[in-house]
Amino acid sequence: MNGTIMDKDSLLHVLRKHAMHTSCLKFVEGACDVTEVGDGNMNHVFRVAHKQDSTSSVIVKAAPPYIKCLGPDYPLTVHRCTIEYRALQKFHEIIPGYSPQPYLLIYDMSMFVMEDLSEGYVILQAELIRGKLHLAAVRNIAVFMARVHSATGHRSPNSELLTSFSNPDMVSLTEQYIFTRPFLKDDPTNHSSEPIKAILHLVHDDRELQSIVGKFKRLFLEKQESLVHGDLHSGSILVRPTDGGVKVIDAEFAYIGPSALDLGLLLASYVFSYSAHKEKGNDGGDMTFCELLCQAIHLTGETYTAHLTSQENATLHFSQLMPEVAGFAGCELIRRIIGAAHVADVEGCPAAEERALRAGIWLLKNNNTVTSTTAFLRCLQS
Repeated sequence: MNGTIMDKDSLLHVLRKHAMHTSCLKFVEGACDVTEVGDGNMNHVFRVAHKQDSTSSVIVKAAPPYIKCLGPDYPLTVHRCTIEYRALQKFHEIIPGYSPQPYLLIYDMSMFVMEDLSEGYVILQAELIRGKLHLAAVRNIAVFMARVHSATGHRSPNSELLTSFSNPDMVSLTEQYIFTRPFLKDDPTNHSSEPIKAILHLVHDDRELQSIVGKFKRLFLEKQESLVHGDLHSGSILVRPTDGGVKVIDAEFAYIGPSALDLGLLLASYVFSYSAHKEKGNDGGDMTFCELLCQAIHLTGETYTAHLTSQENATLHFSQLMPEVAGFAGCELIRRIIGAAHVADVEGCPAAEERALRAGIWLLKNNNTVTSTTAFLRCLQS
């Protein structure tokens, strides 16, 4: 794939070439509005809508051959576009309606067309920051994970899945920015607030912690358990506030890896939100919402276990999975505070940043004792 969409006119030109053979694109033959709607670090995301009928619309995701937010000096594989399209296809095959419907992969232009969800859905992270969370959405996200992990999980990895979701460049990016660079004292990509700099020794000078992180890096790279989303945080999930419907997006990091990765990243998002709402405001923060987030963590575990395909020993499987969940959540919490990519939930609130950092350290150092969501929640007392 060598082509890259650089402007809106070029995008429409490409889409019109395919409109004759793709029913969802028939409307682009008329006058259209093109708006860039994505604010992600990796890709360009456009909404294309008919000028007279805004219900005739699609979302187009285009992958430049570099990290979008950093520019051409930071090359990145465009294969991530194909991986994401395949992942959305697989998600729809397994559990229809829980992710945007993929319509068309335009391979030579490093882009694909999918369902427009602009109306009615919002980013889960934005809802959490506002102190809003529908427990039906929590349940639906857990159902999605359980069904995908169950349907693609094998004792011996399926060769077809391994080939379809071979994603070495994006796996390497994750390995670098979650498991390696944040734990290097002098890495130039790291940055943190001044109050956090005063306690970085808790991460960089703790040999036991560094060794545990190494264990989870190997697990991330070597365990081929199921198809995982690979970046399942609150910014990668759309929710419908009216009823808790969900759509999982941004699957360019998908690969065959440990199921615990998805769970760990998701639970870390709830911990970030807890940390923010606990520390912001007066009189100990918004404890009602903090209690709801704890309930969400419990509900995630209960729902995930209940929807595993094979119910035989499902609870035992979950208890064996939880130490891995704790370790991956710990790495995510730490890297978002001291690494290259931070989260809006706690940004600008040093007390919330420190709470999340200490929770991450606790989860890593105590991962072997975390065999349930109740045990996981002890990290909030660290």
